[in-house]
Amino acid sequence: LKWISDERKFMKSQLNKISIIDKIYDTYANFILCKLKSVDSRTLYDECMENGALIRKCNNYRGLDNNYIRLAVKDREKNQQMLDILRRISINYS
Repeated sequence: LKWISDERKFMKSQLNKISIIDKIYDTYANFILCKLKSVDSRTLYDECMENGALIRKCNNYRGLDNNYIRLAVKDREKNQQMLDILRRISINYS
């Protein structure tokens, strides 16, 4: 679907500006895989939950560890909310 592709591009462009994101991996699905820096996935997961957002920890995926998360690509409003939360959290780890 075109809107998912458009939103994935938007998310990737914005995630590149967030200090705790080390690398963003290309996908063609409705999620984005990210490698973290300065914070581990468990800590980020807990802080996101406290702010009403859900991320997927990827430490139980083969070949990945607690430095990886997966973010769902949703509609613009929900994507913007997630980005805002990640920006706020990243201030504590910059």
